[in-house]
Amino acid sequence: MIRYIRRTQEDGRIEDGDIQEAIDIKVAQILGGGYPKTARRLTVQIRQQVIEAAKGRCAICGSLANEVDHIMGSSAELSNLQLLCHECHLDKTHVAMGPAPELLVEGAYKPIIRRAHNLEPNQPCDTTSWDHRRWATTEPRYATVGEAWRREFSEELGGAVTPPSLFDAAEGFPRHLDPWTWY
Repeated sequence: MIRYIRRTQEDGRIEDGDIQEAIDIKVAQILGGGYPKTARRLTVQIRQQVIEAAKGRCAICGSLANEVDHIMGSSAELSNLQLLCHECHLDKTHVAMGPAPELLVEGAYKPIIRRAHNLEPNQPCDTTSWDHRRWATTEPRYATVGEAWRREFSEELGGAVTPPSLFDAAEGFPRHLDPWTWY
Protein backbone atom coordinates (compact mmCIF):
# COMPACT_ATOMS: atom_id res chain seq x y z
CA MET A 1 0.00 0.00 0.00
CA ILE A 2 2.77 2.42 0.95
CA ARG A 3 4.59 1.71 -2.31
CA TYR A 4 1.37 2.13 -4.32
CA ILE A 5 0.79 5.57 -2.82
CA ARG A 6 4.43 6.55 -3.37
CA ARG A 7 4.29 5.39 -7.03
CA THR A 8 1.15 7.45 -7.67
CA GLN A 9 2.94 10.47 -6.19
CA GLU A 10 5.96 9.94 -8.44
CA ASP A 11 3.93 9.73 -11.65
CA GLY A 12 1.34 12.38 -10.71
CA ARG A 13 -1.69 10.07 -10.54
CA ILE A 14 -2.17 10.88 -6.83
CA GLU A 15 -4.32 13.88 -7.86
CA ASP A 16 -6.83 11.62 -9.65
CA GLY A 17 -10.06 11.21 -7.65
CA ASP A 18 -10.30 7.53 -8.59
CA ILE A 19 -6.79 6.93 -7.24
CA GLN A 20 -7.69 8.69 -3.97
CA GLU A 21 -10.79 6.55 -3.66
CA ALA A 22 -8.79 3.36 -4.36
CA ILE A 23 -6.28 4.34 -1.68
CA ASP A 24 -9.03 4.98 0.87
CA ILE A 25 -10.65 1.61 0.12
CA LYS A 26 -7.36 -0.28 0.29
CA VAL A 27 -6.38 1.34 3.58
CA ALA A 28 -9.84 0.57 5.01
CA GLN A 29 -9.39 -3.06 3.98
CA ILE A 30 -5.98 -3.19 5.67
CA LEU A 31 -7.37 -1.73 8.88
CA GLY A 32 -10.28 -4.17 8.76
CA GLY A 33 -7.88 -7.11 8.78
CA GLY A 34 -7.09 -7.46 5.11
CA TYR A 35 -8.84 -8.52 1.95
CA PRO A 36 -9.03 -12.24 1.10
CA LYS A 37 -7.83 -11.68 -2.46
CA THR A 38 -6.93 -15.28 -3.25
CA ALA A 39 -10.12 -16.63 -1.68
CA ARG A 40 -12.18 -14.25 -3.85
CA ARG A 41 -10.30 -14.89 -7.09
CA LEU A 42 -12.59 -16.23 -9.82
CA THR A 43 -11.81 -18.27 -12.88
CA VAL A 44 -12.39 -16.83 -16.34
CA GLN A 45 -15.15 -19.41 -16.81
CA ILE A 46 -17.05 -18.37 -13.68
CA ARG A 47 -16.72 -14.68 -14.62
CA GLN A 48 -18.09 -15.46 -18.07
CA GLN A 49 -21.02 -17.38 -16.58
CA VAL A 50 -21.93 -14.42 -14.35
CA ILE A 51 -21.71 -11.99 -17.29
CA GLU A 52 -23.84 -14.23 -19.51
CA ALA A 53 -26.44 -14.85 -16.79
CA ALA A 54 -26.80 -11.07 -16.28
CA LYS A 55 -26.75 -10.41 -20.04
CA GLY A 56 -23.97 -7.90 -19.39
CA ARG A 57 -26.21 -5.68 -17.24
CA CYS A 58 -25.73 -4.36 -13.71
CA ALA A 59 -27.87 -6.20 -11.15
CA ILE A 60 -28.66 -2.90 -9.41
CA CYS A 61 -29.16 -0.21 -12.07
CA GLY A 62 -29.38 -2.20 -15.31
CA SER A 63 -26.60 -0.35 -17.14
CA LEU A 64 -23.75 -2.11 -18.95
CA ALA A 65 -21.47 -3.77 -16.43
CA ASN A 66 -18.25 -5.76 -16.21
CA GLU A 67 -17.41 -6.15 -12.49
CA VAL A 68 -18.27 -9.40 -10.74
CA ASP A 69 -19.27 -8.85 -7.12
CA HIS A 70 -19.46 -11.31 -4.25
CA ILE A 71 -22.88 -10.66 -2.72
CA MET A 72 -21.78 -11.86 0.71
CA GLY A 73 -18.54 -13.42 1.89
CA SER A 74 -16.07 -15.07 -0.45
CA SER A 75 -18.03 -17.98 -1.88
CA ALA A 76 -17.58 -18.46 -5.63
CA GLU A 77 -20.99 -20.14 -6.00
CA LEU A 78 -22.94 -18.55 -8.85
CA SER A 79 -25.78 -17.79 -6.43
CA ASN A 80 -23.34 -15.55 -4.48
CA LEU A 81 -22.09 -13.62 -7.51
CA GLN A 82 -23.62 -10.71 -9.36
CA LEU A 83 -22.60 -8.38 -12.14
CA LEU A 84 -22.29 -4.71 -11.22
CA CYS A 85 -21.26 -1.56 -13.03
CA HIS A 86 -18.32 0.34 -11.56
CA GLU A 87 -20.48 3.01 -9.90
CA CYS A 88 -22.83 0.53 -8.20
CA HIS A 89 -19.88 -1.59 -7.09
CA LEU A 90 -18.26 1.46 -5.46
CA ASP A 91 -21.55 2.42 -3.81
CA LYS A 92 -21.91 -1.10 -2.39
CA THR A 93 -18.30 -1.00 -1.15
CA HIS A 94 -18.87 2.36 0.57
CA VAL A 95 -22.04 1.17 2.27
CA ALA A 96 -20.31 -1.97 3.54
CA MET A 97 -17.40 -0.01 5.01
CA GLY A 98 -19.18 2.73 6.89
CA PRO A 99 -17.38 5.52 8.72
CA ALA A 100 -14.28 4.65 10.71
CA PRO A 101 -14.13 5.56 14.40
CA GLU A 102 -12.06 8.69 15.04
CA LEU A 103 -9.61 6.69 17.14
CA LEU A 104 -8.84 4.42 14.17
CA VAL A 105 -8.55 7.39 11.81
CA GLU A 106 -6.09 9.18 14.10
CA GLY A 107 -4.20 6.09 15.28
CA ALA A 108 -3.91 4.17 12.03
CA TYR A 109 -5.29 5.77 8.85
CA LYS A 110 -3.48 9.10 9.16
CA PRO A 111 -0.15 7.47 10.08
CA ILE A 112 -0.39 5.25 6.98
CA ILE A 113 -0.94 8.29 4.79
CA ARG A 114 1.84 10.28 6.52
CA ARG A 115 4.23 7.35 6.12
CA ALA A 116 3.44 7.12 2.40
CA HIS A 117 3.92 10.85 1.89
CA ASN A 118 7.31 11.06 3.67
CA LEU A 119 10.05 12.24 1.33
CA GLU A 120 12.38 9.53 2.65
CA PRO A 121 11.16 5.95 3.17
CA ASN A 122 10.60 4.95 6.80
CA GLN A 123 11.44 1.32 6.12
CA PRO A 124 13.19 -0.51 3.26
CA CYS A 125 9.89 -1.81 1.92
CA ASP A 126 8.65 1.77 1.47
CA THR A 127 10.88 2.27 -1.56
CA THR A 128 9.05 1.94 -4.87
CA SER A 129 11.78 -0.41 -6.11
CA TRP A 130 11.26 -2.87 -3.23
CA ASP A 131 10.90 -6.47 -4.44
CA HIS A 132 8.96 -8.47 -1.90
CA ARG A 133 9.40 -11.69 -3.89
CA ARG A 134 13.15 -11.53 -3.33
CA TRP A 135 12.70 -10.98 0.40
CA ALA A 136 9.95 -13.60 0.80
CA THR A 137 11.85 -16.31 -1.06
CA THR A 138 15.09 -16.02 0.86
CA GLU A 139 15.93 -18.81 3.26
CA PRO A 140 14.19 -18.20 6.60
CA ARG A 141 16.88 -17.57 9.21
CA TYR A 142 14.84 -15.79 11.85
CA ALA A 143 11.88 -16.65 14.04
CA THR A 144 9.81 -13.65 12.95
CA VAL A 145 9.75 -11.17 10.13
CA GLY A 146 10.34 -8.41 12.70
CA GLU A 147 13.52 -10.06 13.92
CA ALA A 148 14.76 -10.43 10.35
CA TRP A 149 14.08 -6.78 9.56
CA ARG A 150 15.82 -5.57 12.67
CA ARG A 151 18.95 -7.61 11.92
CA GLU A 152 19.11 -7.34 8.13
CA PHE A 153 18.38 -3.64 7.80
CA SER A 154 19.86 -2.14 10.94
CA GLU A 155 23.16 -1.28 9.22
CA GLU A 156 21.51 -0.08 6.03
CA LEU A 157 19.30 2.35 7.93
CA GLY A 158 21.95 3.51 10.36
CA GLY A 159 21.06 1.74 13.57
CA ALA A 160 18.47 -0.44 15.19
CA VAL A 161 15.35 -0.78 13.11
CA THR A 162 12.15 -0.94 15.08
CA PRO A 163 8.55 -0.43 14.10
CA PRO A 164 7.54 3.22 14.27
CA SER A 165 6.51 3.88 17.85
CA LEU A 166 3.07 5.06 16.77
CA PHE A 167 2.20 1.46 15.83
CA ASP A 168 2.97 0.24 19.32
CA ALA A 169 1.51 3.23 21.11
CA ALA A 170 -1.60 4.00 19.06
CA GLU A 171 -4.69 2.84 20.85
CA GLY A 172 -7.16 1.36 18.45
CA PHE A 173 -4.56 0.12 15.97
CA PRO A 174 -5.62 -3.43 15.08
CA ARG A 175 -3.43 -5.66 17.26
CA HIS A 176 -3.77 -8.58 14.85
CA LEU A 177 -1.66 -6.67 12.31
CA ASP A 178 2.08 -7.14 12.75
CA PRO A 179 3.62 -3.73 11.94
CA TRP A 180 6.64 -5.47 10.44
CA THR A 181 4.63 -7.33 7.84
CA TRP A 182 2.20 -4.51 7.29
CA TYR A 183 3.36 -2.73 4.17
